[in-house]
Amino acid sequence: MSFKNTRYSSRIEARPTRVYKFLETMDKVIPWWDMVTEINKVRKEKNNTWRPPISTLLLIKIYCLQLWWNISDPGVEDRIYDSISFQRFLDIDITSDRIPDETTICRFRKLLTDNWLQDKMLEIINEKLDNAWLICKEWTIVDATIIEASWSTKNKEEKRDPEMWHTRKREKPYFWMKAHIWVDKKNGIVHTAKYTPANIHDSQMTEELLHWEEREIIWDSWYADEKKRDRLLFREWKNLITCRRAYRNKPLTEDDRIWNRLVSWVRMRVERPFWVIKGLWWHTKLRYKGILKNAMQRTMLFALANIYRMRNKLLNTIIF
Repeated sequence: MSFKNTRYSSRIEARPTRVYKFLETMDKVIPWWDMVTEINKVRKEKNNTWRPPISTLLLIKIYCLQLWWNISDPGVEDRIYDSISFQRFLDIDITSDRIPDETTICRFRKLLTDNWLQDKMLEIINEKLDNAWLICKEWTIVDATIIEASWSTKNKEEKRDPEMWHTRKREKPYFWMKAHIWVDKKNGIVHTAKYTPANIHDSQMTEELLHWEEREIIWDSWYADEKKRDRLLFREWKNLITCRRAYRNKPLTEDDRIWNRLVSWVRMRVERPFWVIKGLWWHTKLRYKGILKNAMQRTMLFALANIYRMRNKLLNTIIF
């Protein structure tokens, strides 16, 4: 028996909450069945007649709930039992349907991570946005952000994560991972994401982010490497890059400041995915140990952020 047949259905439709409205919108715009088809190619179920397997659609929805609310495996299990909006989004009835426990949720997430399926989810969502003419691949904005890792040494080795690295920001020491992203100029949709320790400079990841279909690239001042830009100019690309002071005590000229404001007005689109993930969904720190697990989580977050920001435009289009 699904949640639609319970006595709470009419009440929540009469007085919908913000959580209910958000989940109802995301349920309409996310291509669930394309994602389920891709996951089922890898997922193998044991045919136990006494305990039928949990559907992939239910598990991928629970995984999205975890990312939207930044909650753990035990936490999302408790929220499913507690939240009516969650039950309606999952289309389940806790009185009769089988609810996956935290171990099942953890194994499903491990399945996605081990097979790099989050990259496939990003491709599926971007393909949907591309079919709706919401991605422009000819104009590219490149940027990076740093994400704080745990300083904890409470493990067998009594050491911090060896895949992360120390760095300083505003004269304060941090322990970071860095995410490098490529977004389009039109709507700020993340098309490519790469992840490195914090000691890798932004300019070293430039060629890995580009898809070689661009006509115009907008850089930050950290990418002001003349040798690298000259090597890429043979494709007749147009490069827009913010000016940087030659020396600490030498201020920028007025023309350079005006140019930086004009470029920054365009480059602000690259900050929107970071704002959604860090500001709305509270993913300001890394949850796991190692680059791979955190990279796959961030890739799925970028995919969900893409479709979240374009949700209203998708609802107004015919393509679903």
